[in-house]
Amino acid sequence: MDKATLLTASKVDLNVSTHPRSDITRLIVPSLQIVLRFQSLVGSISIFLCLHACIIASSAFVAVLQGSKILSLNVLIAAKYSAFHSFNMSTQAVASAWNSKNVQRLRKKLWYEFAVFILGSGNMVFLMLFWPGWWVLAGACWAGWMLFG
Repeated sequence: MDKATLLTASKVDLNVSTHPRSDITRLIVPSLQIVLRFQSLVGSISIFLCLHACIIASSAFVAVLQGSKILSLNVLIAAKYSAFHSFNMSTQAVASAWNSKNVQRLRKKLWYEFAVFILGSGNMVFLMLFWPGWWVLAGACWAGWMLFG
């Protein structure tokens, strides 16, 4: 083969025509146009629905977030209010129980027993431990240690 035959156009006759006008193509082209148009409509509707779903979801999220903030603030205020009033009621209950006649009698009896036990005969160890003068002596020792120490 020489180079001239490679560069020249082919002389073989083509069996396929460049302008096919058969019955199948005449029937398929309109149906393909309908299918492509329907696919375009479905695509645009799905994009529209997705955008609306995104907007609705984000606005619902913001509404739920704001509602939860308001609800948690109200719960905090209610908890503070109930804690304050329950503390006040419990202190009043304890004070009224402490000042009742039965508890006052019991306190007097316990104080008497404690005083007899500590100040009674033979209990010099407890008297030495609970003697109030130890605080005076401890303060004097500490002052001497700081001055001369």
